[in-house]
Amino acid sequence: MLFRSLAEWVARGRPGTFTAQFRVRKRSGEYIWLEDQITAVDSNDDPAHPRQGMIGVMVDITKRHSAQARYQAIVEAADVSGIGLAIFVSRAQVPVVLHINTAALAICARNATEILDQPIMQFLPEDRWPQIRNVWERFLLGEAVHDSMEIDIIHADGRRVPVAIGFSRIELDEEPAVIAFMADHSERRRTEQALIEARLEAEEISHIKSNILSNFSHELRTPLHSILGFSALLAEEIKEEALREYALSIERSGQRLLATVTAIIEIAQLESGVGEMVLYPMPIAEVLEAEVLAFKPLFEERGLDLQLLLQERDLIVLLEKSRFHKAFEKILDNS
Repeated sequence: MLFRSLAEWVARGRPGTFTAQFRVRKRSGEYIWLEDQITAVDSNDDPAHPRQGMIGVMVDITKRHSAQARYQAIVEAADVSGIGLAIFVSRAQVPVVLHINTAALAICARNATEILDQPIMQFLPEDRWPQIRNVWERFLLGEAVHDSMEIDIIHADGRRVPVAIGFSRIELDEEPAVIAFMADHSERRRTEQALIEARLEAEEISHIKSNILSNFSHELRTPLHSILGFSALLAEEIKEEALREYALSIERSGQRLLATVTAIIEIAQLESGVGEMVLYPMPIAEVLEAEVLAFKPLFEERGLDLQLLLQERDLIVLLEKSRFHKAFEKILDNS
């Protein structure tokens, strides 16, 4: 193959420089890649007998060939998987696009002729230029460039497309370059924005609900205090047992309603950030024993037996005693 190509070049009159790459086997059995560049050299010292000659230079390009094969495989794999890929090299201290695959072209809705050999800055918003210049300067200084960022790319229609980019330094044809992998994050950014808006809306609704509950509960407490006060006075003044029991029943029901309204106010305050819950370490055995002792008469009136069984009497818990009492009261009161 090599000799046939060389013969064809000679037959064409040896134009320019003949360049060929081929693989040879060393004595050790190892294969290496060589690049041969041949130029025509003629001697016209004797016009009657002109002499034709050639001079060639042969270079070992094994490492370069391996790198090319490796990165070509990466490019092909990115194309198959639909991952955006681009390779940048430096031209006059400016990063330009050496290669870009179809997935990356689709992100910015452009064709290869518009992007190849063009500075990447023209496809990025001006407010991100300083950041890109900083990364590129580090790259030119030989620092390790292996990073990732999210950046907007200017779409063909002028809008900004959020793109996640991961990139690293490579050696391509013995020239330093950067290979970058890109993914369109437009959908993710829309989802994040929708979540933020939903959270803000939920917080606003919760705040409005808390204010309504708080105001409504305060409006209920004022007449409730009057009901409780007058029912207590009636219970003291009325001598007839049946009527007195009615007054006491009104007072008990009012107390339960007042406790419910107070709990609603406290919940509304906690949700709106007004109320504050302070927790203290307390022995749970002592707290529960006090609660059981307080509610034991109520259970006896209903013909029920209330007992406390604890396996860990030395257990210390963090709680706010007043709210714990109310929760305990609600549980036992519904028994």
